[in-house]
Amino acid sequence: MAIQGVQETKGVQTTEAPQQAQPAQPTQTTQQAQPMQQAQPTQQAQPTQQAQPPQQAQPTQQAQQAQPTQAKKTIKTTQPTLQTMGLKKRFGKTQALDGVNLSVQAGEVYGFIGPNGAGKSTTIRVLLGIIKANEGSAQIFGKDVWRDAVSIHKKIAYVPGDVNLWSNLSGGEVIDLFCRLRKQHERSYRDELIQRFEFDPTKKCGTYSKGNRQKVALVAAFCTQADLYILDEPTSGLDPLMEQVFRQCVAKAKERGATVLLSSHILSEVEQLCDRISIIRAGKIIDSGTLAEMRHLTRNKVVVELASTTGTTKATDAINTADATKDTSATGTPFHTDGQFSGLENVSGVHELSVNGNRAEFTLDNSHTASMLAYFVEKNVAHMTSTPPTLEELFMGHYGDSANRMER
Repeated sequence: MAIQGVQETKGVQTTEAPQQAQPAQPTQTTQQAQPMQQAQPTQQAQPTQQAQPPQQAQPTQQAQQAQPTQAKKTIKTTQPTLQTMGLKKRFGKTQALDGVNLSVQAGEVYGFIGPNGAGKSTTIRVLLGIIKANEGSAQIFGKDVWRDAVSIHKKIAYVPGDVNLWSNLSGGEVIDLFCRLRKQHERSYRDELIQRFEFDPTKKCGTYSKGNRQKVALVAAFCTQADLYILDEPTSGLDPLMEQVFRQCVAKAKERGATVLLSSHILSEVEQLCDRISIIRAGKIIDSGTLAEMRHLTRNKVVVELASTTGTTKATDAINTADATKDTSATGTPFHTDGQFSGLENVSGVHELSVNGNRAEFTLDNSHTASMLAYFVEKNVAHMTSTPPTLEELFMGHYGDSANRMER
């Protein structure tokens, strides 16, 4: 339809073009040959207007010029749902955020983890338009989170970690109030969520425990057809059974195509739900990516058990146990294993080696897996397991001893 519109426009141009570019010589020749018929040149020019082959190719050129517009539409579909660039926020002399960069794609569950005071809640408050950043930019749905906060909030749902409700209203009344603020919500799904969360909506909010207040916020959020869910410690106060219900709700929202930004202290929850993860420390993003990408640069824990042989004596096992329980990478002091695991400490990528009889435990750099397997080719291996680090181990690896103290 766009090309036809161009042709119609060109049709107007081709009507004007012949009038401006009528050849002078043919007209003069006609006037000389037929001096009494001065009006005929206009009639002869009309067939020329209807059949001008060179000008028929021009609509194709304009149609080709219209193609970049179609390409721009394709680019818009890949625009992140949520994006921050160089986000900075100061509270007096305290630098709460120091260049935070996030990019959350549509339909993605994105984990945002860090200890208390690292900057998670401050980042979320900036995204909600509650506070204004000192530097950098933050956009949701391609709109500025500060200038366009009203229009953005029509498409998002937010669950804080500490929910405060009207004490004189019942839980059901509060849920209905939140639902009426949104044009799209499912009454049947609301009732289903109330049952699944084992929640009594008839009681006054003033009588609710922390966990029940969280249930009010979760039911009100998930029963709406939001495009983006911003969840800041949403399962705080919930028991393990209700945490499982929460995970099912997040999975259903993702199936619908919604985007989820999940900030949580429960690392196993983030590990199970999230497609990508960012770790924030002292207001800076120190690591981002999928869990597989983050594990690629770490070490796996390997446990190897060798089949017992007649040549292995109890004395040899005792030597293995006594001599090979030190960590060369930690102490810097070399040691040598005897018996079945002789020379394992010299294999590239092997760290924290500990030998107990016919069993060896160590950590292994992923890039040296082939070297480790080559060592055990000629061994009588009965059992071998390689376990990648959990998100909690990755998290502790980034924070170390500082994870046990407040940074802010």
